[in-house]
Amino acid sequence: MQIGKAFKIDGNSVLVFSAKCCKIRSMKKHLFSFLLLILLFSPISAQERETEKVDKFGRIPCGEFMQRVDSLGSHIKNFSDSQIYVIYYGGRYRRNYIFDKHRIIQKIVLEYPHRDDGRNYAKSIPLYLKTLRNIQEDKIVLKDGGFREKTEVEIWVIPKNGKLPLPTPTIDEQYIKFRKDKPYGTPNYANCYG
Repeated sequence: MQIGKAFKIDGNSVLVFSAKCCKIRSMKKHLFSFLLLILLFSPISAQERETEKVDKFGRIPCGEFMQRVDSLGSHIKNFSDSQIYVIYYGGRYRRNYIFDKHRIIQKIVLEYPHRDDGRNYAKSIPLYLKTLRNIQEDKIVLKDGGFREKTEVEIWVIPKNGKLPLPTPTIDEQYIKFRKDKPYGTPNYANCYG
């Protein structure tokens, strides 16, 4: 029999298809259904990741800073398409400490902060990563988060096309009293054992 040939059976015209034609159409239907199911239920990307908060800290001794930022450096090298997003917060008061390279020796009185204390502290992260870990500064974004009770940084790893985190300040700037003298510079933790 040929495909689409009409025959008369009991005086009625009947269109007859070969078995080969039906099998091909049936296979196409099943293949289309299978591909549609795969498309609907498969994830968009096997490497799809979400924005992740990897660390949060205030002013810490040099050794602890190096340990935390080193782990961040190795994390970002594993995901080369990601970006480091540092949200920094200025503190209501600046707590001055005397450090002995690894630990706090003596806590000194609170003093009013300079306007850019949070930013200057956060700038030490890209400086350290560029100097000691060869991570380009364009992979690191610094974002002003406002003010909290103490100077802090939050470190986020954002995958390509990832959602940016929002700052969460706890104190409005109008309640901060700033110092007028020369602000402190960016601490260079790359040289803390030099």
